[in-house]
Amino acid sequence: IHHPAIRAANVMELRMVKICRFLLLLRMEENVFFEEVRNDEMHEQSQSAVLVSPVEGNYIDLYEELLEKCDPTNFLNPYDPEKAGKANIIYNELRSANRNDKDLMKHFRTQAIEDLGVKFSTRKLYNRLTKICNPQNFTGESYNSQLFEKANNIYPLVLENADNIIRLEEIWQKAQELKTYYDTLKSAGLVSASSPSTNSIAPQGEAEDDSFAKITIFVVIIIFFIAFLISISQS
Repeated sequence: IHHPAIRAANVMELRMVKICRFLLLLRMEENVFFEEVRNDEMHEQSQSAVLVSPVEGNYIDLYEELLEKCDPTNFLNPYDPEKAGKANIIYNELRSANRNDKDLMKHFRTQAIEDLGVKFSTRKLYNRLTKICNPQNFTGESYNSQLFEKANNIYPLVLENADNIIRLEEIWQKAQELKTYYDTLKSAGLVSASSPSTNSIAPQGEAEDDSFAKITIFVVIIIFFIAFLISISQS
């Protein structure tokens, strides 16, 4: 017959083991839950960020792109008689136009977009805009709340209009204003040379992991202590 103190210690040990298992299972379920939440958030972000893709194309100038996209043969297969007729008019006028007249070329481009429904290359301008207007540019050592807010308002417009050359050109003007604004603040010494310190701020996930680790260590220590008491009492 075991001594009552030993039986009580054994019961306590079993209870502590069960508590430890419960904590581990709880942590596993928590990890699964938060992983599913993170995956859902990442999926939503990727869907919203890639709504539109930029139009590819590498041309010497707008005139060359217009000649390619306004060619009436583009609308013969599949056959669209209305667009083929409109393309024929634009193409004929374009061939005798001055390719160096930028305003005239943009006029033809607008006509082609409205009458033919074609899209013009946006890749180069899109890449420039995403580089200049990314809010990340105004974090860290270059942190500035005003610049970040301005970039944060422009950047989504770039993503939403990735295939719209006319809209991107309008946004480009805003991007130039952003660059000018940044240069003005920098010359006036209003742009912070260093970012606010974040060393004392732990990410939420790391804080949760740290708390759980402390609890687990505490439980393990108690279990070993009880086992030590049992071994002493049995000896």
